[in-house]
Amino acid sequence: MSLRYRPEIDGLRALAVAPVILFHAGFPAFGGGFVGVDIFFVISGYLITGILLSEMEEERFSLLGFYERRARRILPALFFVMLVCIPFAWAWMLPDKLENFGQSIIATTLFSNNILLYLTTSYWDVAAELKPMLHTWSLGVEEQYYILFPLFLMIISPKGIRAVLVALSILFVVSLAIGQWGAHNEPTGAFYLLPARGWEILIGALAALYLNGRPDPERLLPAAQFLSIFGLILIFYAIFAFDEKTPFPGFYALVPTVGTALIILFAHPGTWVSYAMSNRLLVGIGLISYSAYLWHQPLFAFARYNSLTELPISWIAGLFGLTFGLAYLSWRFIEKPFRNKGRFTRKQIFIGSALVGSLIIGLGYSAHITQGFKAYYQANRTNAFQKQLLESGKSNSIRQGCEKDYDGDIATLKPCILGTKNLSAKVAVIGDSQSAAILPPIAKAAEKAEVSFVHFGHAGCPPLLDTYVQIGFVELGACRDLAQRQFEYIKANNIPTVILVARWSLYVHDTVNGVPKVSFYLSSKPDSDATLDNSRAAFERGLQRTIAAYRAIGVNIVLARQVPEQSVDPDSLIRFSNRETLRNAVKQYSVTTVSHRRKQAYANAVFDRMETKFGAKIIGFDKLYCWDGLCPLSDGERLLYSDADHVSAYGSMRMQDIFETLLRE
Repeated sequence: MSLRYRPEIDGLRALAVAPVILFHAGFPAFGGGFVGVDIFFVISGYLITGILLSEMEEERFSLLGFYERRARRILPALFFVMLVCIPFAWAWMLPDKLENFGQSIIATTLFSNNILLYLTTSYWDVAAELKPMLHTWSLGVEEQYYILFPLFLMIISPKGIRAVLVALSILFVVSLAIGQWGAHNEPTGAFYLLPARGWEILIGALAALYLNGRPDPERLLPAAQFLSIFGLILIFYAIFAFDEKTPFPGFYALVPTVGTALIILFAHPGTWVSYAMSNRLLVGIGLISYSAYLWHQPLFAFARYNSLTELPISWIAGLFGLTFGLAYLSWRFIEKPFRNKGRFTRKQIFIGSALVGSLIIGLGYSAHITQGFKAYYQANRTNAFQKQLLESGKSNSIRQGCEKDYDGDIATLKPCILGTKNLSAKVAVIGDSQSAAILPPIAKAAEKAEVSFVHFGHAGCPPLLDTYVQIGFVELGACRDLAQRQFEYIKANNIPTVILVARWSLYVHDTVNGVPKVSFYLSSKPDSDATLDNSRAAFERGLQRTIAAYRAIGVNIVLARQVPEQSVDPDSLIRFSNRETLRNAVKQYSVTTVSHRRKQAYANAVFDRMETKFGAKIIGFDKLYCWDGLCPLSDGERLLYSDADHVSAYGSMRMQDIFETLLRE
């Protein structure tokens, strides 16, 4: 089989890259624009499998030659983009972000950024859009696949094309099954990792096998017209109908990938789709699509990092144009020259890639081991006022003594006894990470009252009995089990008062800081659908069950309303070097009191019903954190928050009087 040039494939690349860029730009209409990556996977599988089969049939395949082609195709533009990003990251990023950037360029160079992202973040997290190298996860998936695929073909192909087809079909089914399971049970892993994504590349490989040795496609023209148009419809449907809530990958990912395969298989010369996709503009965009894909995310990420708020449409339009301008330049002066074997030899490609890759890894490792050059930053790039802000923005470390034996398995999590030791605990504080954030004032109040208290909680786990968290930080059912263990511990130790603390909005809203979420919905059954309506019903039902159960054993329940949730990270304010610029920034970026109360209205209404029905005591913090129509990130001197939704150790101390009163009762 000899692969001829097909301009419609370049047109298909344009159809892949444009929606991805528009999606990352934030256009709501392109909610499914992320499927452009899936289109790329299928195209890649088709082209590379076709080339490999052709070379193997003609007995001219070389494993070294294959890896050389991949290096020429992928590395020069990728390395150039990362090298350009490094000085901007150094100039603009705060230490924690710079540390993460250093880790990401190491992982990208080693084609493992998908694994790093799986371990550290979700694609849909608000913070993800600020990661300049976020998009290189797809290169990790592809290159991990292509390390293995040629070796696989070398072993299987001598047994004949039928054996290759059977083996690939089995791998396809297994990978698709993993993707479908993961989309509902381990969505971050399914999104980022090869086992759940490999089937998409295999669709392209199977398409190449199908076309291998096929007769002249003109004979199939009537059917090809319909099937190629249907493929285009599937792609457009996925782009405009899918969004962050679509379980992905898995069966839903069949829509854009099968659509892509239908175009590859049937958009032959003479079909309307072939004519449309061979348009010179689309082909031109397709030719520079790899460079456009590389440039768009760093441009948008750095722009957002510096603006703090949503980018105006004029900025988005400018960045969109800049993406394609830079893409043309890097295609013309980097991609094309390095693919030319007459200009750069194999030895030069391999040695040059090793040297530049080592340089990038070295710079990334330096950022990692120095925590983003934290000491240098604090010593040379901050004044006394900024140092004060940095110090005040720290989270508390009260639980450190309790964490030393915790291995990360929530099933082994133990209660943390604080305050005056060797006394029976008077209060238990249970909940998610919000409960840990407010421990300093409780500890001070306990010290003053000479009592001990217990903290028992885990991030992402609301303290609700018989309630599941659908897609959270831990496996399904772990939070429910933790809530039961909390109850049993409090019952066994006769603790008279329990304070329930959580980021309630996380469980009763379908957005996080305006970004649609796919996780942390609550349910009363493990197999319930993850929807907002189900989550709200489970929240109220779970809270009612919890209060009733504790009251039945004589425990007083205190419900803590949520502290105001911000829309920007407070450490972004550290760039402001004096009180005047800080005050202006606080006014501009802090959440308003009206917005805060609107967001908490549903949870607060449920609390009010619990107070009426069970006599539960409610404590709130709005007067401490909201004034003059604003819930500010800073009091003008120090930061009140450690991140967008947790108060800092300094900020939490505003609650001390409330807890002193509570402990005296």
